[in-house]
Amino acid sequence: MLVAALLAFPVSRQLSSPRQRVISVDLVSAQRAAPTEPLPDTGQLTAQVSAPQTATPPLVAPKSVAPMPATNNPDDMTDAVNLLASDILHDPANREVREMLPRLDRYERITQLCSIEALEQVRLSGAAALADSAVPSAFGNTSISGVVMKAPNGAYRADRRWFEISFECTVGDDLESVAAFKFRLGRAIPKDAWESHNLITEDFDDD
Repeated sequence: MLVAALLAFPVSRQLSSPRQRVISVDLVSAQRAAPTEPLPDTGQLTAQVSAPQTATPPLVAPKSVAPMPATNNPDDMTDAVNLLASDILHDPANREVREMLPRLDRYERITQLCSIEALEQVRLSGAAALADSAVPSAFGNTSISGVVMKAPNGAYRADRRWFEISFECTVGDDLESVAAFKFRLGRAIPKDAWESHNLITEDFDDD
């Protein structure tokens, strides 16, 4: 990870049940991403990444979508069938979040969309109903070429534990939706590796 810990972009959301949870998406900086196009200097990311410094509005999930069977690729990744990032962002309750996204740098915006999709696919897979944080660059660089993001060494959090995830995400040309997504879930990450990869957040303080 970077010498200075990458700061997460927290997004509140409402599940189909009354319980509230928070999704945190790690936004990569220019040093962490490896785009094949020139990356504009966006400066240091802040905890509430936005153009003027505004609080991130709550993000409410749409009604539950029935899981559909996924398909396996020769590269051992699973192709997502239901793509949900756009549905979440276009829910009327999430208007402020949707309007904020265009203010983000292109690479941050792609990362945000793909990370939201990653958490939803973890949920739909049955691996973790309450996956609430994604760090695409936890154990290695991500890359963005055009509208395709590759995160071969990421991590996601569920039930206060961290797990490995790899994914490849293609966003729409309008940068408002995910057009294709495939992923592979890995092992639980040992707790003694969390701190060195900036995988400890404030809600772990009561451990």
